[in-house]
Amino acid sequence: MTGVRLLPCNYIIYHLVKFTFKATIYKYHCSFPDNFNDKLYILQYVSNQKAMEKLGDADGLTVEKVDEVIKEFLVDVKHDQIEKKGWPKLFSAYKVSKAAINAYTRILAKKYPNISVNAVHPGYVKTDFNLNVGTVTVKEGARGPVMLALMPDGGPTGLFFDKTERSTF
Repeated sequence: MTGVRLLPCNYIIYHLVKFTFKATIYKYHCSFPDNFNDKLYILQYVSNQKAMEKLGDADGLTVEKVDEVIKEFLVDVKHDQIEKKGWPKLFSAYKVSKAAINAYTRILAKKYPNISVNAVHPGYVKTDFNLNVGTVTVKEGARGPVMLALMPDGGPTGLFFDKTERSTF
């Protein structure tokens, strides 16, 4: 595992979500689609104490703190310190970036209270990406995201949903 391979994963997942939101909100002034997320990559699966403190502080979350976590992770990757520093051992870049997206979801919900911004885990959906070994169909996986997308104004925001049920970050 090298930093060269992990760096694009973080940028693609976390920074692309940030860029997409900014482009959507400023160009169209409309609701941002809910973040699709994986249940396995919620904060409880990141054991790095500093990262947990920064990402778990719902009231004190800032984009700068989330970016710091990503940067700290990349430094630890570069110096082969993933296990020593308490980062996830398997799929670490993916897990850390998903935890960062969950934190970013809460930041956006506070910054834009008139827009519903949530994270949703659609289930382990059978797709080409996972070689169709998922446990739920695309139709079943779409239930949670569609439910959130069709909520009336004033619906939930800043939350994490496991399929159609409210869950914890």
